[in-house]
Amino acid sequence: MSHNGMCCRIRFAVIGALLCLAMVCAAAVIVSLEQLNIGLTDRSIVIVWLCASLGGAIPCLGAAAVGWRVSSIVARDKTFSVETAKLLSFISTCAYVDAAYGFAANIIMGFLGFQHPSVLIVSCALILLALAAGTAFAALARLVQKAADLQEESDYTV
Repeated sequence: MSHNGMCCRIRFAVIGALLCLAMVCAAAVIVSLEQLNIGLTDRSIVIVWLCASLGGAIPCLGAAAVGWRVSSIVARDKTFSVETAKLLSFISTCAYVDAAYGFAANIIMGFLGFQHPSVLIVSCALILLALAAGTAFAALARLVQKAADLQEESDYTV
């Protein structure tokens, strides 16, 4: 596969992830506004829940921005570099931070009585997905770092 083809696929994945994130955030806002309009819950509960839900989007946006930078590096044929490894490691950290934030937010919201237990169960699945993504990106960062080291040794040998 060519470098430009891989770059396009990475950017397509980043755009797809951003669209999914936008839909989740829009759903959180719509549900919150509906609850406020119906008068189902107290206004402060809805605002706290909405802020907690949208706060999880911040690490995802950081990871998406770094993913776009990785695609630019791939397009320049500098895939196996220390910079790429650091960027992949940052994406891994973003996934772990998002998982930790989601776990903490769900536990706090659950103890305060702001969240239904079924939402907590669904959130646990998303937290596990974030942990799996973080682990995959950490492993990929390690492999890219090793490849960059080998490539650097190879360049000095020739």
